[in-house]
Amino acid sequence: MIRLAPALLLCLTTCGTADARTPVDVFAAASLRELLEGQAGSFEARYPGLDLRLAFAASSTHARQIGAGAAFDVFLSADADSVERVAARVAPETRTVFLVNRLALVAGDADGLVRSPHDLPAVEGPIAIAAPAVPAGRYARAWLAEAGILEALAPRFVEGRNVRAALAQVATGTTAYGFVYASDARITDRVRLVWQARAGESPRIEYVAGASLAAGEGARAFLAWLGEPGFREAARVAGFEAAEAR
Repeated sequence: MIRLAPALLLCLTTCGTADARTPVDVFAAASLRELLEGQAGSFEARYPGLDLRLAFAASSTHARQIGAGAAFDVFLSADADSVERVAARVAPETRTVFLVNRLALVAGDADGLVRSPHDLPAVEGPIAIAAPAVPAGRYARAWLAEAGILEALAPRFVEGRNVRAALAQVATGTTAYGFVYASDARITDRVRLVWQARAGESPRIEYVAGASLAAGEGARAFLAWLGEPGFREAARVAGFEAAEAR
């Protein structure tokens, strides 16, 4: 667990003003958008000396940006591989798994013939999925390969640039079904959850956090806040699970 010196913690929680706040630039996985945007006010109320600035994209996209020299304070990735690719710019002692998720299959207006991915080969139509370079796309393909149905379904894939693009394809009726995370199924009533992977089932979907080597104490305060009860409860309500849950 990341700890802050008492004097520094006191300053972060009392020293800020509306005109002089320290920015904390967070590059976050697209699937974290609603959770983090919903909790940003709580963080800034706790640390009025800090200005939380959130940027959302596929974790692989953020990794490319960081690798190309983009400035950041904290990287919140939906997989460990993306963090590993930019390990030279991440303080190793700050790396931690802070949430887990599950692979899910959602449907729009489709009938009830499909109750799990194993039923998809028997129905027609395109299937939304994130691109293979994106964590959600890799997770879904790994599950389908292990289930022995990837080859049969691959010609029907409609790829999205990230998991939220795959979700949008189902929500707008572009595809009848799509692979997303379990938490994504909760953010819109235009899709319904058909199936989600069982607890402990491969692939293990872990969200990894890490601070930049150049980041200040504000970044460490943010990482510590991710482990606090308030944030963890908000994450649970949003469909995520605590890192130790699996």
